[in-house]
Amino acid sequence: MQKRKILIFTYYWPPSGGSGVQRWLYFSKFLKDFGWHPIIITVKKSKASYSVFDNSLESYIKDIIVHRTDTLEPLKLYSNLVSGNSSEGIQKGEVVKKNIFHRLAAFIRGNFYIPDARKGWVRYALKKGREIIKKEDIKFVITTGPPHSSHLIGLKLKKEFSIKWIADFRDPWTSMFYLREMYRTKFAQLIDENFEKNVLKRANKIITTIGDSFHNELIKKSNISQKKLFTIPNGYDSDLINNVSQKLNSTFHIVYAGLLTNNHSFKPFFLILKDLKSLYPKLKLKVTLAGQVSEDVDLFIRENTNKITYENKGYLPHFKSIKLIKKANLLLNFTYNSTSNDKMIPGKILEYIATGIPILSIGNTNNYLSKFLLKGTCAKTFSDNDLKEMKFFVEKVIGSFIKNKPLNNSFPDIENYSRMVLTKKLSNVILKK
Repeated sequence: MQKRKILIFTYYWPPSGGSGVQRWLYFSKFLKDFGWHPIIITVKKSKASYSVFDNSLESYIKDIIVHRTDTLEPLKLYSNLVSGNSSEGIQKGEVVKKNIFHRLAAFIRGNFYIPDARKGWVRYALKKGREIIKKEDIKFVITTGPPHSSHLIGLKLKKEFSIKWIADFRDPWTSMFYLREMYRTKFAQLIDENFEKNVLKRANKIITTIGDSFHNELIKKSNISQKKLFTIPNGYDSDLINNVSQKLNSTFHIVYAGLLTNNHSFKPFFLILKDLKSLYPKLKLKVTLAGQVSEDVDLFIRENTNKITYENKGYLPHFKSIKLIKKANLLLNFTYNSTSNDKMIPGKILEYIATGIPILSIGNTNNYLSKFLLKGTCAKTFSDNDLKEMKFFVEKVIGSFIKNKPLNNSFPDIENYSRMVLTKKLSNVILKK
């Protein structure tokens, strides 16, 4: 049977690292098993503004056709302005505002580059997209954001061709908290909201990583039908998780993987960690971070982990990150200090859950993520001022570790969140009439 061709526009693609690349890397890989022939349009490696790189991911995409285009990247200039390096200053989840020069750069980024500073890719991707749609007779197109400027490609192609267009929102668009940190004016916000509204109305289907309140927000913004909204969460690579052995030793190992900035609720945990070390003076405690960690955050943790082994490994390739996670006795998650985080689930969460290791999360205790974590037998979200309950939870995990009876975080139907199963769901959504 001839496979259906599907054209996927994704800015993030190997050698890009980070969570943004993995969703469509895995979808593209497994779509082939469900009768699809994915064709990728992305950015040339030399032209892209990637904050981290992971060359190990190249092995996942050997059999996928990839077209790389030019782009205009003001983000590289912005990065040079704020850090003196073309990639170091492109930090996710945080806008650098240490001096007036940084604040001016943030204002320009938030008010002159709408929807975002990667919109320079749109015209190049459009040109290549038109060429491939005509040549390959493409009937299905997917755009994924952030960067949400990618959806403007789908918006234009939808007007020009008879295609089914699916827009994938990995994160919120105009309600994302860091836009406020760019001193965005009401006028700029209105322009961006108009872009978002048009995308929501024109796309045949909208996919998000969570539903509930986020779907309600999108419906309210654009008056679209609930029927065109679908939820497909981020998942985990079952082969990778199962093939990495869990190696534990006499040290109680606490691990955090992912982006960590001053916008995250991390401080309360390190405050209680001091008390826990006093309660268990003979216990060897180790804290390991892996990912992009702000310098200020790293300094705070170093100053608050006396007599505790602390290691900041920086960004790790994906498979090494999984190896580290599986060496943990307790996994940490810190959410953003913002209500917009209520509409996000970090990509690592399903990988955390799949390991069966206890999870402590700090943030909103009544949002989608916190309710999702409660399905596990040893996973819980605490508000940042609930130090007593937070401490009690960690004591329980440590106590079981000392008795050599480590707690397991069992999660119902975890297999339904494997990348393969979620790709099958995606295939069904694309074909749904």
